Amino acid sequence: MEIIAAERLFDGLKDSALEKGGLLVDGDRIVEVGFTQELLTRYPSAELTHFPGCTILPGLVNCHSHTVMPGDGSSVEDAMTAGDDQLFLRAAENVRRSLRAGVTTLADLGARNDVAFTLRDAVETGSVDGPRLVLAGRAVTSPRGHCWQFNAEVSNREEMDAQIDSLLERGADLLKIMANGGGTLGTDPFNPQFDEDLLAFAVNKAHEAGKPAFAHCSCTTVVRQAVRAGFDVIVHGNFNRDRDVLDFDEELAKEAADKGTRWNPTLEITRCGIRKMEDSGESDEAIARRWHAYEQRELEIERLKGLGITMLAGSDEGWGTNAFGTFHREVEALTRAGHTPVEALRSATSLSAESLGVGDLVGSFAPKMASDILVVAGNPLEDIACLSDVRAVWCRGIRVDRGE
Repeated sequence: MEIIAAERLFDGLKDSALEKGGLLVDGDRIVEVGFTQELLTRYPSAELTHFPGCTILPGLVNCHSHTVMPGDGSSVEDAMTAGDDQLFLRAAENVRRSLRAGVTTLADLGARNDVAFTLRDAVETGSVDGPRLVLAGRAVTSPRGHCWQFNAEVSNREEMDAQIDSLLERGADLLKIMANGGGTLGTDPFNPQFDEDLLAFAVNKAHEAGKPAFAHCSCTTVVRQAVRAGFDVIVHGNFNRDRDVLDFDEELAKEAADKGTRWNPTLEITRCGIRKMEDSGESDEAIARRWHAYEQRELEIERLKGLGITMLAGSDEGWGTNAFGTFHREVEALTRAGHTPVEALRSATSLSAESLGVGDLVGSFAPKMASDILVVAGNPLEDIACLSDVRAVWCRGIRVDRGE
């Protein structure tokens, strides 16, 4: 057995850290959480690994990524010209980067064919070094809809039924529906891809199988459809009716809060896009407009939170210029949108784990929970930027070789 100790320990649940706290771990499970000195007294034969000036916290849980995407600015059209073997190799490198950066549970919300499932098999057998993977498999979309290249296009109830059955049979942990268009050529981000009845049918199928249902939504009309269809998590969740035209619906937000609908706002992907504009030399005026729109988005997220909606940290890594291994930026972005550092940390640990259906295993510290552990320098409960200074990671009880 091993005692992992630091200056403080955050368990993923409480409002404060345990000073001089530590974990007693035995293989891939946590045995006890407590004051380091008390653990040393009760378990004198345990090996001690101590990190002075650091904080121990649960391994991070990123509830939104696309492992087959490169995160280098490539469009989905360009990225999907690769064969499945090439996509697998890309995905393997992506998950390796995530793990080294402290993400020990990673959700993939859309990959082509069976690549994500093959990747999970490789991680679980030790062929690929990566975090625990929670998978949607092929994100379900309309014919030539958003991410149609992932090969899960449906146009009616029968096709939706067959597609969801196929995903569940292959081992999907959750359902992801592209409820409107997005960054795929020829799709419309401001109008529905499905009617509400078909969305509700998909949600019921997922829930009957005991799986959470996530909906990609980027306009008020589609957010309304998805909330009323019963989705557990709204991905993106923009309230607008056109590009940069806000259309916040407080009554709809209250309805979502009353139903317990959660939000994955994907803030960092927008910030990546603005940085790309800056690097490419676009006009100051255009960049200023985008920053203004983004600041309005931050206020929108703060309003939603104030109405009682739970926010989940999921960065959409892989998309656009949002590279893997940078999840800490998404957590930092939440602190600019009305979250305290502790609230942002919970969004990136226990709350995301719970929403993915794995909260009984990861995302917090307690006896019998998985020994998925992150150690960072400093105190992220006071300065969230500390998440970027990773000192050690354990996943499944094994300390990760971070290539240092």
